[in-house]
Amino acid sequence: MALISRQVLRSIPVGRHTKQASINEDRNAPVSTWFDVFLSHSYRDVQALSEDELLQLKKLIEGSGLKIYLDWIVDPQLERSCVTADAARVLRNRMDHSRSLLYATTQTSSDSKWMPWELGYVDAKTTRVAILPIIDQSGNGYYGQEYLGIYPHVARLESQSGSEKLYVLFGRHYYLELKEWAKGSTEPRRATFSFW
Repeated sequence: MALISRQVLRSIPVGRHTKQASINEDRNAPVSTWFDVFLSHSYRDVQALSEDELLQLKKLIEGSGLKIYLDWIVDPQLERSCVTADAARVLRNRMDHSRSLLYATTQTSSDSKWMPWELGYVDAKTTRVAILPIIDQSGNGYYGQEYLGIYPHVARLESQSGSEKLYVLFGRHYYLELKEWAKGSTEPRRATFSFW
């Protein structure tokens, strides 16, 4: 099982032109816009991971054919450094118009005031929540907050065609391709091997 590392993110090419196009494409999307994935992440990740690494993560997920909500791109007017009723209203609407939530865990996510609220909101509404561990170095180890262990998580695995894809893993033996899961599939497949 391969978790997503910062090293992997940095290897995804996002040129200056592509970066600006990626930002402009979704900026100020109408409130009725539907997203496949609401990416829950720490406000501090913009500093901890860097804006480029978050854009590279967005590009990696979009490579699965999914439309991503990333708050600081789509709704740049939001004040995320403190909790406000206006920001909560906007985020609630965006979560209501998202089919799933990926909870990106990093070194700073445990300090977030918004992430647990976002996770609880979407879990209660759709139960379509998965943990997306972002680790500092390549490897298989991930140790997050205990309550996150009740959710499936995302990993990069080699597909039967030999290319790497993102999968949602349900325990040791069950999985779905990220795109299938985000778009509503509820029947995980059984793997013939253990993921860990």
